[in-house]
Amino acid sequence: RRRRDAADAVAELAARVDGIVVMGNTVDDEVVRGIATGGVPVVLLAREPMPGVDTIRTRNRSTAVELTAHLVAHGHRDLAFLGDPAGSPDVAGRYTGFATALRAAGLPVPEPVPCDLDLAAGEKAATALLGVRRPDAIVCANDEMALGVHLAAEAAGLRVPDDLAVTGWDDVLAARFAGLTTVAQPMRELGASAARWLHRRIQERTADPAGSTDTVRRAARRRVLPTRLVVRRSCGTHPHPGGNS
Repeated sequence: RRRRDAADAVAELAARVDGIVVMGNTVDDEVVRGIATGGVPVVLLAREPMPGVDTIRTRNRSTAVELTAHLVAHGHRDLAFLGDPAGSPDVAGRYTGFATALRAAGLPVPEPVPCDLDLAAGEKAATALLGVRRPDAIVCANDEMALGVHLAAEAAGLRVPDDLAVTGWDDVLAARFAGLTTVAQPMRELGASAARWLHRRIQERTADPAGSTDTVRRAARRRVLPTRLVVRRSCGTHPHPGGNS
């Protein structure tokens, strides 16, 4: 979530460092553009590309389509999405894929349930949702949120996956112990690539300081890293003969 003072804090930081990685919607495009045109190398992480700025992202929409289609294949027809597409480009892509798969199956597309990306927020949002209706499955924008949904389901007397299917995103270590169906992201490669690209841009600026202020016109690098559906027990047993969980 974007802090109110984030723009000033990032601008101040950019004035004291050789380069900066900006993740998600930490600050708006105007702030990023101002830093880049000022000559400070910038790499965007998990954010929509901007002209002249290097960007590294992971695949969201297509894998979310695959995840949602998997739930539909289990026979789930009433699905909910926890997460705030307006707060994160990654979450926006995941919701878009979720909606795309439901439309392809001829199913209604629910509005997302806004929720911060942490366990407590997931538990609170799921508790409120389950107090109104009980969907067949809840698709969560990340694993922490999904683990919070597990707690809310338990408190409501529901069993995962018998009464409620739950999925996450990220494949954190806790997701493996919880048997959570999720999406694995190459987090180490994502961070390492951002660091390498930023280091390279800093070297380029050092080698050609006279041209460093013209960053918005340079050829920007773009990379989208693959993600992978990881199926575990939290989405239930596949109803078709010979199917997997």
